[in-house]
Amino acid sequence: MNRMPFLVLLLGVLWVACSRPPVADHVFLDAQIFTADTAMLEASALAIAGDRILYVGDREGVQPFIGDSTEVHELGGAFLMPGFIEGHGHFSSLGNSLMNLNFMKSRSWEEIVAMVADKVQESEPGEWITGRGWHQEKWDHPPEHNVLGYPFHDALSAVSPDNPVVLRHASGHSLFANKAAMDAAGV
Repeated sequence: MNRMPFLVLLLGVLWVACSRPPVADHVFLDAQIFTADTAMLEASALAIAGDRILYVGDREGVQPFIGDSTEVHELGGAFLMPGFIEGHGHFSSLGNSLMNLNFMKSRSWEEIVAMVADKVQESEPGEWITGRGWHQEKWDHPPEHNVLGYPFHDALSAVSPDNPVVLRHASGHSLFANKAAMDAAGV
């Protein structure tokens, strides 16, 4: 018995079955997609299935991933950054924090004031000084002059009289400002 025709037919069926890409749950079109891939920094189409990115590229290339059950979303040129699963992210703040004073490991208000004083030495008068990451719950002790554990601006203002200073909380929901910053804001 010659099994060769059966094997050729079986291989042909498997080849056809495996040649179609998987069907996407969602396809996003007409987007400005940032990929962080130096070979293709931007794209305009994205296909996903479940928690997997199937395709990033252009409108023509995504077509094989569209099936009857695929939801197609026209984004009208909106920005899209695939790959992040984060319910409450502050990506721009994270990037911005790399250019500011970082207080994530600060153990006291005095340490923060000292860091600002150092920054003042390398800054021009009038130049804004910004920082982020302080959290009063991480401090070893409360500031000497405080209200409910939060410091007055006097120590901060004393080391930075000619530079407005704004220091944001780790959550981004509150901040400290010195006198120069409050004057600039009309407070």
